[in-house]
Amino acid sequence: MIKRVFASDTGYKQMILNYNKKDALIATAIYFFCMIAYLATGVFQSATGIYLGIYVNALLMLICIAVVLIRKQKLQSIGFTPRYFIKALIVGLAFGVVFSMLNIIPAIISGGKWTGFLPLLWNIPYYLIIIGLQEEVLFRGYIQTRLYGALKSDVLAVIICGLMFAFMHIPFQFFNRGYSNIAEFLGDNGFWLLITFVWHLIFNALYRKFNSLTAPTASHFLMNLSSTFFG
Repeated sequence: MIKRVFASDTGYKQMILNYNKKDALIATAIYFFCMIAYLATGVFQSATGIYLGIYVNALLMLICIAVVLIRKQKLQSIGFTPRYFIKALIVGLAFGVVFSMLNIIPAIISGGKWTGFLPLLWNIPYYLIIIGLQEEVLFRGYIQTRLYGALKSDVLAVIICGLMFAFMHIPFQFFNRGYSNIAEFLGDNGFWLLITFVWHLIFNALYRKFNSLTAPTASHFLMNLSSTFFG
């Protein structure tokens, strides 16, 4: 039943066969640039209190789009497609509602207060475009698919990209949360990193099912937005 629900779109299976080692190399280079950019962002915020994540995330998404166009590949190859849009949106929002409960229920139990509709409206563009869409373009749309150019094992490619997605969060959060050594950070945040790896598996499955950004972005957006419902 689960295998049928998350069965990959035939177009996705065919598409990943078109990539080669050069595509995988470029994807890896973009990932390392991403890590350096987040490290610099974390250091800068730690020193000045100024958050540059909006600009960095926008830049990373634009880089992926630019590379796709330069290599004469279609934007559909990173999930920009109207195909299955309504169905994918419904599925993505349904999963998002379920995932949101992981934020909402603990917040209510711990006595959190509803933050109000105005802050929620202000947060929507940020969590939809800067976080949800950007991370889906970068990891599920671009890096994950291009890794198949060098890794023919589906399981290995998904695991490696999942680890890349989890580790991507370390540079910025390390400085943002005021840690002095990596061992302490990993000790406090190991479970969170494991959960982040699991999110990649789920979002990637949603992406593959429709060969589209719609479902994972909707789910990712709603899950992250729900963390701001109660404060």
